Parts: sequence; C-alpha cells; structure tokens
Amino acid sequence: MASSDAGAAPQLGSTVEVPGAAGPVRVVAAAGLPEADFRKALESALFRRWLESLQAERGLLARGKLSLRQILIQGVDMFGQRVGFLKFKADIVDEETKAKDRTGEELG
Repeated sequence: MASSDAGAAPQLGSTVEVPGAAGPVRVVAAAGLPEADFRKALESALFRRWLESLQAERGLLARGKLSLRQILIQGVDMFGQRVGFLKFKADIVDEETKAKDRTGEELG
C-alpha cells in the first residue's frame, strides 16, 4: 500500500534575516499555498514591518528571552497586485524554559 504523502510536492520554504536573531529564521508555506502567493508574502511590506517590529523597543524579541524559530505562511489575500492581508503562525520559544508558544498573527 502506498504512503498517503507519496508524490506530494515538497513544502515551499525560505529563510529570512530577523534583526537581532541568532541566525536566519525558516519560513514555510502551508500545504496548498501557491508559490506566487508565498513569494509575494515574503516580499511584502506587511511581513517586513512585522519582522522589524519584533526587535523594536517593545517587540517580542527585544529582551532576548524569546526566540523566533519558524514562520508558517497560511494565507495571502491580495488587493490587486499588493498583499492586503497575511495569515501566519510563528513558533516562538522561551530561551529560559525552552517552552514553545505558537503565536498566530493576521496582518492587514
């Protein structure tokens, strides 16, 4: 009997630099997200501003207690040629306890 994921397309992925992060952060696309939408999400001003806000004075990563490990892009709504809304989940880990907090975000 064949495996249910046999022949499945590989998951789309990339890495992004996050200011102040220990290294590049992996960004992956949810199953079924078109590659064009994934690429537009990565290049969008919304996504870039969110990444920058993580290291802002009051950002989640500003104090060094939390670490961003991975981002899952779940959905992209386009307004004409520009990204209007992004839906994603961010895997954030408390560096002290190693507890994982999966935070969902919607930007738009």
